[in-house]
Amino acid sequence: MTQAFNEARALYSRADFAGSLSACEKILESDPTNAQALHLVGLLCYRGGDIDAAIAFFQNCLHHHPAFAEAYCNLAVMLKKVGRGEESLEAYRQGLALDPNDPQAQYNYGVALQAVNRFDEAARALRIAAAQSPYMPDVHNVLGVVERRLGNAEAAVAAFRNSIAAQPDGLAAYRNMAAVLRQLGRV
Repeated sequence: MTQAFNEARALYSRADFAGSLSACEKILESDPTNAQALHLVGLLCYRGGDIDAAIAFFQNCLHHHPAFAEAYCNLAVMLKKVGRGEESLEAYRQGLALDPNDPQAQYNYGVALQAVNRFDEAARALRIAAAQSPYMPDVHNVLGVVERRLGNAEAAVAAFRNSIAAQPDGLAAYRNMAAVLRQLGRV
């Protein structure tokens, strides 16, 4: 089964989504609860624009394999896309409880918290993501936005500087930092 899934994943990596789906369907014919295949079909459904089907596949995967952190995080992304914010946050929490060292999941969780105006929690998640992966410019930029929203101008400037250090051509961080510096009377 591993070889069959490796082939399905390789097809997905080569953007042969139809071939990947066909390979996953064959796996699921003989093993209908195969976690990797259910998860990959969820990703394929999302790529194909069927978010409801993606949610169903991620939920089915998690029903059979409740310790699959990545599936929780992908489910969270889908739930957020269809406006199910609280369910999305819960899926992130479950995924991060299983794998707290995933900086992308921490970042996505922080962004989801920011979207529902839970800025203190967003800042905590984004600080964790920034510590785990200091070279992700978006993490620092969004952290700066959240820090500014919380009234922490100096922390915002520091976050924007970190974003710029990670991506010197990242214009959003420059614009955001300039706005904070103007607010502080430094420009």
